[in-house]
This record gives sequence, structure tokens and C-alpha cells, in this order.
Amino acid sequence: MKKIVRRKVARVLMFLILTTVLLVNIRTANVYAQTSDEAGVITDYNSDYYDSCDEFMGDDSAHFIVDDGNLVLEGNDSEEETIPRFETVKEAGAYLRACMVNRSGMVEFIFANVEGYSGSEGFTVIKSETFIETDSPKEGDYLYWNYAGLQGTFDVLENGIKYTLRPSYLSTAKQEAEIDEKVKSLLENEFAGWETQDEFTRVKNVYKWVTYNFTFVAGSDRHSTYSGIIERETVCQGFSSTIYRLLREMNISCRIIANDDHGWNIVKIGDYYYNIDSTWDVNTKESEWSNFLLCNSNFELGQMHNRGNRFSTDEFNQMYPMAEDDYQWEPQTDVVGIEYKTHVQSHGWQGWKLDGATSGTVGEGKRLEAITMHLKDEEYLDIDVEYMSHIQSKGWESDWKTSDSISGTEGKSKRLEAIKIRLTGNDSNDYDVFYRVHVQTFGWLGWAKNGECAGTTGISKRLEGIEIIVLPKGELPEGMIGYSYISYGKNTLLDENREKEISYSSHVQSYGWQKSISDGSISGTFGEGKRLEAFKIALGDIDCEGGVTYRSYVEGIGWENQWKYDDSISGTEGQARAIYAMQIRLYGDAEEKYDVYYRVHIQTYGWLEWVKNGEAAGLENAEKRVEAMQIVLIPKNLEGPK
Repeated sequence: MKKIVRRKVARVLMFLILTTVLLVNIRTANVYAQTSDEAGVITDYNSDYYDSCDEFMGDDSAHFIVDDGNLVLEGNDSEEETIPRFETVKEAGAYLRACMVNRSGMVEFIFANVEGYSGSEGFTVIKSETFIETDSPKEGDYLYWNYAGLQGTFDVLENGIKYTLRPSYLSTAKQEAEIDEKVKSLLENEFAGWETQDEFTRVKNVYKWVTYNFTFVAGSDRHSTYSGIIERETVCQGFSSTIYRLLREMNISCRIIANDDHGWNIVKIGDYYYNIDSTWDVNTKESEWSNFLLCNSNFELGQMHNRGNRFSTDEFNQMYPMAEDDYQWEPQTDVVGIEYKTHVQSHGWQGWKLDGATSGTVGEGKRLEAITMHLKDEEYLDIDVEYMSHIQSKGWESDWKTSDSISGTEGKSKRLEAIKIRLTGNDSNDYDVFYRVHVQTFGWLGWAKNGECAGTTGISKRLEGIEIIVLPKGELPEGMIGYSYISYGKNTLLDENREKEISYSSHVQSYGWQKSISDGSISGTFGEGKRLEAFKIALGDIDCEGGVTYRSYVEGIGWENQWKYDDSISGTEGQARAIYAMQIRLYGDAEEKYDVYYRVHIQTYGWLEWVKNGEAAGLENAEKRVEAMQIVLIPKNLEGPK
């Protein structure tokens, strides 16, 4: 899809430098080959993105760098001393494709050319092979729509055609690594459990994430996938290439369709493909989507959705058969919407986010400093929202804030550490407000609801991101429920609003018994070199019979012979013996309805990974003392903490 607004000022200096470099390459090639009867310059540009070579050369977003009179392209330059030789177009295309996926700045190879192509013809057929659809989500349309063009030379030798190519991209190798990390995080968090979902659910969840989180910036040069999935501000190309990458990662067949002005996707559900256009549904609630899973006859927006020629051929239509009718699905219509925005360290106020989208940052180490929110689509309901923050050095705010009020601080560099949100009004009993936070060190915690604490107190950890959604009573958001709040046993600020599911306390070297805490909070110490000597655990307010049993691996004793039950003491008192490991499991109905997750902080190693249901937490044979522990109950078949 070509740019809606194009820059017409060419970078003349760059063009002259590039031409000089290429002419030198031609002369060098002729001297090297001697038997060459043909040599020339290759100039290629993405014709779905540019109108001309001049426009390609003048595009700042194509990653050229001019440094000390030399043309350098970002990426990983080939360091091979021997130029590879390929017998077939398929082999040459696969090699060029692999190099371009790695954002190589220069690619050299020899093509055997048994077909007798000219140098330019050979490049054309190799390029066609380069951008074919493969099993990789980073190739095919994803690679094509992040490719700007290339300059290079060819030299016809006795044993084939030598190509020296310098591709240019809309994203750098470093940016692609960021995208890879973001995709991995999305699959493990926002889209957790996608492997067991049907095709429709996967498509809907990706479409919802993009439309709820992206901002359309018309007429900009933000065309890459990076501008979409990382920067969240892009044009249609960033929308559609992000959709393509995520759905291909989830094993959904997907293509990018375009004309000169616009681009969108087709996705396969069952035996047929359907049109989706996330650009035109951006910042629109699910119940109001008008461009989701439509057949061709109902997919009209003036001339905007007329397919380009290469997407209208009989061959293409046979490979990607379109459904004759729209996909039948029922959007949620009874959900009260919620909009919210946060004030972020060094960024200031971000834009409004809607219904479960992430506000704030993840992976940047930036603190949330303030938040405001309000409900949407509640005109005929008696319902509103209130919220309260725990602020660095100040603690909990004294009063609940009402819609569109600011909770937190501005200009004082104070981090938010925890938050509570609740619904008010006569109709509030028909809905639950869920919210979860991304916390320094701990990452995403589980969902809290209806006035419960989300975040931490007593351990000086900043909130970095937040997601909020209002659902009809009885419905649950995707992701972990519970483990939303962490306090520290030495100076815990208990969340009195929460019905405790599992409570525990520790006997710590020189301190003795700490107060009982619950549901993922930290019992013990860390950073003080104090051994945990004993502990006890009890189930709280869960609607089932049964209980909890546990035992310790004790210094000088080993594993206790008898499992302890329901608030009994495991370990020792007054013997100065460290606990090296522990096991915890449920019994009775509790075991059928919940998983118990737990982890320990041990000498030298710090926090170990979460384990569950009787697995050993700690290192029993390494003689490393346990210093702190966390325990949480998670309903069966839901993801646990990471």
C-alpha cells in the first residue's frame, strides 16, 4: 500500500554516494571476472510502497546511514569469505530470504543460471521466490511489507551470475529483536492459552488487542511492524503486518491484501477466508466492530477495499477462497466500558485506553505516577467507578477518587505502588471490575476485583502498567485470577477487603514468628541473610472441603517423616536449623478445585521458579537456607504465576 502522504524531497547526496559505490563495484566485478559479457546495476523498490525509485531513495524510514562518505545499511553484513553458489532459483531465493530476515546489509551469492536468464531477469525470479509464503511468521507478507528496496550489481560469469545486493528495510535488526521479545511476551501473557483456543477466538483476541491498543496516525511515515507492535502509532501497514505476524505465530493462515491507498488482512477460519480491517475499527468496542470477518460482498468502504491486481487473479482466489457469507458470531453487548489513562515517568500523560488494553509501559522501567478513569456506555445504568492509589512515601490516599479525578501525583516523581478500584451505584452488583498491574521485579500479577489491592506495599516496587475491564457478574477475564497483591511479612499492610484463600506465617532467625499473611505475599526476609526455621499454612475462605499439607527439608535432619496439616508447625523452633526446601499440596475437595503454587528465596540464588502441588521448592542437597516464601491458590485450569 503506497503512502497516503509522500515526501517528495529526495536525498540527493545519498543518491550520488550510492551511485559512486555501485560504479566502483561494477568495475571491480569486471576485473574479477574477466570473462564477463554482461554487468549492470540493480535497483529495486517495493512497488506496493513507493511510486518510484526516487521516492525510495528519499525515504528517511528506509534504513540508510551515510557515514564519512560511505554508504552503510543497517543489519548484519555477511562475513563469509567464500561466496555461496546455488543451482536453482528456489535455493537462491531461500538464501536471500534468510539474509533479509536477519536484516543483512549486504548479500552476495552466485546463481548457476542453467535457464539462461539475463542478470536482471535472474534477479526478478529470485526475488519472487524470496517473498513466497512459508511456515515462518517472519517471512512471506511480514518480510515483504517491511522491505523497502535494494541497490546492487550483477556480473555474468562463466559459472553463473554473481549478485551483490544491499537491501534496505523499514526495521533494523535491533528493532526486529525487540519485536521478537514483544511477540514472545504477548503469547505468554495477553494471549496465554492460545494453543487450546479455536481459530475464531485466536483471531478475535488478536484483533481486539490491536484495535484497543493502536493509534492510527494518518499521513505519517510509520509503516513498519515496529511502529505498530512496539510504538503503537502507525498507519494501515503497521496494523495489518502486526495482525499477520501475531496470527501466523498462532498457526492461523493469514494474508495482507492491499491497493494503492490501503491495506487489510484476510484470515482463515474453517475452510474459507474472511476480511478483517483493524485500521477502521481502531479504538472501537467489540460490539461496534464493522470490519470484522466479512465476506467480499459486505466488505465495502467506497473504493478503499478494492483489491490490487495481484490479489485479484484466479490463481490467488483459488489459493485463498473467500467465504460467501460473513462469519456468524455474537459480540458482547452488555459490557460496561471503561476508559483510563496514566501519567508515566518522563512520558507524561498517555492517551486513553479502553477495556483491558495496557496503559503505562512494559520493559522500560518507567513508574506510573497518576491515573484517571471513567465508565462508558452506562447512560441507562446507575453505576460509576471509584479508585484509590498507594503512593511512594505517602501510603494510601485518604479518600476514594471519583470519575475523571486524578489519583496519584504529577511533577513530584512519586511512584504508584498499589491501587484499588470499585464500582458504585444500584446496578454495580450486576458487574465486576477487574484490574491487574505490571510491577517492578514481579511483572504482571493476577487479576484483582471490586476494591481488592493490586500491586505491592512495603517493598518499594513501582507500578509500570495497568489493565482494567468491567464484565457482567460471573464472567472472568483471560489470564491468572488471584495473586494480585504482595505485601512483606515484616511490615505488611494487610488488604482487609480480600477474602483470604491461603494464609501462612514464618519463624525467622532472630525475629521469631512473623504475622500471618496471605495469597502471594512475602513471608520471611530477603537481603538480610536470615534463615527461615519454621512455617505454618492454613486455607482460608474457599468454598470447598479439604485442606493443605506440607513438610520441610531441615538442616541436619533432611525431609520430615510426617507431613504437617492445617496450621501445624513444620520445621523447628529454638534449634537454629535452617529450612533448605519445602513441599506443599492440597487434599480433599480443595485438591480438585485448586492448584497451590509456591516459591522460595534462598541463599545465594535469590528467588527460584514457581512450583506447584507437592513439587520441591528449594535445593535440599545444596545446603542453601530458605529466607522467604510466597504461596498462592489458583483455580484449576488457569495459568499460574511466572
